[in-house]
Amino acid sequence: MRFKRFSKEEIIKQNYRLDFTWLKEELSSEITEISDPHELALNLIDELEIITDNFKEVIQLLDENE
Repeated sequence: MRFKRFSKEEIIKQNYRLDFTWLKEELSSEITEISDPHELALNLIDELEIITDNFKEVIQLLDENE
């Protein structure tokens, strides 16, 4: 999971600092599970394709609202 939602209460409780340690922990465990550079590169490409598709959807929504 790359994105985590924080409630307003959680953000206020943390004095408006977002805690990204969950991301470091997740990435760390993923890296130890996948140590082959080729496999890491393929996973990175997959993630980038997903991100690109998400941005394409955002652009489409923005164009529809003009």
